[in-house]
Amino acid sequence: MKCSHIFWVFHSIFHAYGHPAILSTHPTTLEITTSHELTHRGDCVVAVKSSSAVRDLPVGLKRVLSNMVRLLQDPTARVTVEISAIDRGRL
Repeated sequence: MKCSHIFWVFHSIFHAYGHPAILSTHPTTLEITTSHELTHRGDCVVAVKSSSAVRDLPVGLKRVLSNMVRLLQDPTARVTVEISAIDRGRL
């Protein structure tokens, strides 16, 4: 039995920054915002001042994300999120 897979790779780069009010304590949600300011109520925010918003993502990527439930129900599906951070020695 021959098995073939069709897959799409979307590449979208944007930059976002840290903020003194970032808590990142929400148990199930991560958010990256284009906003420059943040209050402690935003406990899911992991970065601010993003150079891109959802409207800037490729149309194909948004289509895949909107169908994510169906995609993730496929046991062969693999979703990769790559995050790079620069440690400037302040920790």
